[in-house]
Amino acid sequence: MDSPTTPLKCEHCGFHAKSNGIMAAHVLVHIGEHHFRCKSCDFSTQWKSHLTAHAQKHVNEAKPFACAECDFRASYNSDLAKHMLSHSGEKPFECTMCDYRAAQKAHLARHLLVHTGAKQFHCAHCDYRASTKGNLTRHLLVHSGEKPFKCKHCDFRSSQKTRVVKHMRNHNEEKPLACGSCSYRTHHKHHLAKHTLTHNTTAHN
Repeated sequence: MDSPTTPLKCEHCGFHAKSNGIMAAHVLVHIGEHHFRCKSCDFSTQWKSHLTAHAQKHVNEAKPFACAECDFRASYNSDLAKHMLSHSGEKPFECTMCDYRAAQKAHLARHLLVHTGAKQFHCAHCDYRASTKGNLTRHLLVHSGEKPFKCKHCDFRSSQKTRVVKHMRNHNEEKPLACGSCSYRTHHKHHLAKHTLTHNTTAHN
């Protein structure tokens, strides 16, 4: 059988063929023509795949330092050294205020904002301020109305993952918050606070 299941497309132009034979005959028209040219040097070729392979040489030249564990490449050896920490699990940067450790200095700097209370990220729609860009991004979901977090058991959705986690307790019947005076248990702090008031009222009576 010579006919493929899907139409073949010529790498050089918009021509389509229904069989390998027709495509092979068409490609002869392009022999000798170099349609694909490198943007970084004067290399040119008839084949897109050859240009792709050639372009990788420039990438390797610009980023000569390659990771032995994955496809990561770096322009500087120092950048490769930082990347290698993600494979070794080593976290040399330590917070002086708590037990937090980080593989990269930038991650430690971001963590320190938790201790300093600095909130440099401002919401453009309200007075909300955040110490990290990630927190601001999550906050912006409140304004956009987007609710990317969904319950696995029902149609409940929320803009915040923590709300979905709390909601999920309704399905698994987990009630982690317990009253210290009786057997009452609940999912929510405000429910427990309200319940505790009943004991205070009884005590006063």
